Amino acid sequence: MGFAILWIILFHMWCLDGGLKSYINIDFLDFFFSKGYLGVDIFFFLSAYGCACSLSNNSLGKFYRNRFFRIFPIYFIYTIGLVLIISKYYHQPWWLMFIKQISGFSTLTFSHLHVEWYMPAQILVYALFPVIYKFAGTISRKSVLFFCVALLLSLFVFVIDRFFISDFAYRIPIIIIGAATFFLLKDDECDNNHLLIKYYVIGAIITFLMIDSVTLFCSLTLPLILYAFSKCSFVLPCKRFFCFVGKHSLEIYLAQNFALDHFMGKTTIGNPLVIISLCIMIIIIGSCVLYYLQNLFSIMLRQLN
Repeated sequence: MGFAILWIILFHMWCLDGGLKSYINIDFLDFFFSKGYLGVDIFFFLSAYGCACSLSNNSLGKFYRNRFFRIFPIYFIYTIGLVLIISKYYHQPWWLMFIKQISGFSTLTFSHLHVEWYMPAQILVYALFPVIYKFAGTISRKSVLFFCVALLLSLFVFVIDRFFISDFAYRIPIIIIGAATFFLLKDDECDNNHLLIKYYVIGAIITFLMIDSVTLFCSLTLPLILYAFSKCSFVLPCKRFFCFVGKHSLEIYLAQNFALDHFMGKTTIGNPLVIISLCIMIIIIGSCVLYYLQNLFSIMLRQLN
């Protein structure tokens, strides 16, 4: 999670209008930074796995309470502030934009119409996760069924992209695979390594049938890459830092989304280094404020309980 959010930040700094790509012509950096949107796919994959773990150990009511108090308090405040500031750019009443964002429905609109799509998409995933959980548990029992479902989901995304442009649609297969991973690892009697490799290779093979969509291609190959890294014996440099960033990735994501997606795109400052410096400052300050608010809500929740 820590690596994913840092990759997303680098992607935005590099690729957005006025970003570093316009000033630094290095092919290797362009290759790495331009794929930073895959940090979102990592989020969805790990989130689906984590939600499956949570739902298996908690009642449905407690699952939803945990998700609600982790997400909604700070997202509620963030969204009000965001739509009040940028609603003039979208020609919609701020309250209508707020309802669309907080309900999750904005992620189902065309890509150029929604304010911020990841959190609304995550809200929909949480709302529908009991269904996703049952579905993933069913398809993980047989590799043939898993292959057919993964192929059909990929075809669905491939087709829907021709008529309805949605960033969320591309991530439906990786969400299902993330939840199915939980069931593949759940049974201690199974050969986990063999099963995971087989199912992840199935997803990677399907990408070659969907090669027209680069986003879907990279997304479905991602589980196999993550598995390979998880089996490496090296110690991650700055592990404590990455763990800290990963633990607070929600707060950092919201702060960077405002700084890079909105401030960076609306500012009239010409110097890219000044813009990047201001964005980093906004990310740090915004993350600290949201972290403080989250702790405040957690204390209030414990007192109520």
